[in-house]
Amino acid sequence: MRGVSEKESLTRTVVFAPAALLTVRIRGLWRTMEEHGMTAFNRIALRKMCYERKTMLRFLKKQDRDRYDICLLQIGLEPEAVEQELYV
Repeated sequence: MRGVSEKESLTRTVVFAPAALLTVRIRGLWRTMEEHGMTAFNRIALRKMCYERKTMLRFLKKQDRDRYDICLLQIGLEPEAVEQELYV
């Protein structure tokens, strides 16, 4: 990487993995909500997970914009889906 220390590289990797896992959990919960209906608990859990992923990705965006764009492509998200508020 271009003049990036090992610690900074590790930080970017550490942010990517949990964001990807949260995306999998979010999609699974969304499928469950579509099949069984929305409960108050499911809506709250979905909002919390989306907010947590948003904060992780916002941190990555501040640190390294190129890595942020690659991360979004690998996870399969559009920037608008992360940067805007979620209405459930």
